[in-house]
Amino acid sequence: MLPGSKMRTAILLSLFVILSAPDFARDPLPAQEVARFIAAAEEMAARPDLPSIHAPGQLPALAAAAPDVLDHHGFNAQRWRVIGQRILAAYQMERRGGAPLDAAKAATRLAADRSLTPEQRSEMMALVRLQRTDLAVLAAETEKDRAAVVPFMTKLDLLMQP
Repeated sequence: MLPGSKMRTAILLSLFVILSAPDFARDPLPAQEVARFIAAAEEMAARPDLPSIHAPGQLPALAAAAPDVLDHHGFNAQRWRVIGQRILAAYQMERRGGAPLDAAKAATRLAADRSLTPEQRSEMMALVRLQRTDLAVLAAETEKDRAAVVPFMTKLDLLMQP
C-alpha cells in the first residue's frame, strides 16, 4: 500500500485543487509577495499562541488570530489566503519534483498488498487515478508559481515543519 505520508500528501493536494480551483486563474506570483508572505509567516511562527502554518488549512486560522501581522506585511485576510494557498501548493509540488502521483508504482504496491480485500483494492485504485489527475492539473497550474517559490525553499522548509 502507499506509504501514509505520501497518501496524506496526495489527498491534501487533491482537496487543495478542488477547493482552490478559482484562485488559480490569476497573474504570476511575484517574488516580493512570496518574501512578504514568508516574513509574515515567520513572525507568526515566533508567536507560541498561534498554530503552525504547515498545512493550507491553517491559513484562515492564522489570519483570524493575527490580523495585526497581516496588516503590518500588507495583507488582508482574503489576499493572505489566496497567496498562501498558491505558495503552499507550489512548495508542495516543488518538493514532489513537480511530478504527479506515479499510478503504476501505486498500482504495483496495491496489487502486492495482501491485507486489502478486492473491494478495498478497487477503491484505492480509483482514488489513485483521481489523485493522479488532480495532481497533474495542480502541477501544470503551479508551474510558474514554483519558479517564484524556488529561491525561498529553505525558509519554507523551516516554516513547514510541524
